[in-house]
Amino acid sequence: MICNKCGNQIPDGSKFCEKCGATLDGSGTAANNQPVYGGAPAPAEPKKKNTKLIIGIIAALVVIVIVIVIVVNALSGPSLSVDDVKSGTLTSYSSTTIGNAFENYSYFDNTSWDEFDGVDDDGNEVGAIVEFDATLYCIATDYDYEDYEDENVNCDFIIQFYQDEDMDDDEFGIWGIYIEEKRLDDIDFELILDSIYNDEVFYLYLSDYNLVVE
Repeated sequence: MICNKCGNQIPDGSKFCEKCGATLDGSGTAANNQPVYGGAPAPAEPKKKNTKLIIGIIAALVVIVIVIVIVVNALSGPSLSVDDVKSGTLTSYSSTTIGNAFENYSYFDNTSWDEFDGVDDDGNEVGAIVEFDATLYCIATDYDYEDYEDENVNCDFIIQFYQDEDMDDDEFGIWGIYIEEKRLDDIDFELILDSIYNDEVFYLYLSDYNLVVE
């Protein structure tokens, strides 16, 4: 007789198929209530991935990373560095870098650079500021007194650099220039800058700022 499970030729009256292990009822028919031995299990259907869910998770993670970067940058202090300013140029003095001009000026001593968040006179944030501090050797003179003799003096000097969105990446402006804590007028910015970039001694007119330099 023939096993109706696998088609194998088996002796008549066999109780099971020697090939597939099916239990038979004696006529070659596999018994319905008996397990089949030796048969391979049916393969499980692969799980379908939810593509939209995965894309949504990835997009959410990207947004979170961007937010974290923005917050970290906002809390990390000034975005303008000393190196940025030293390697850049002033708008009207593009012939040499700021660092080269200020570090090679013969009449500066005790120089230092610093960076911080700028605040105007009203306490409003003005962004990052890079500040250059030095002792300035200059000639003090006074228009108001004919008998005033010019003096060679050393003054505390501060100049502050900034950058706004209208400037190129390597271009900077002057936020303020201070001598003995007195802010110079904008018209005198050019005078002191010309002295620095031409490596010439600066003439400080005391009466313009009510300065008394001892």
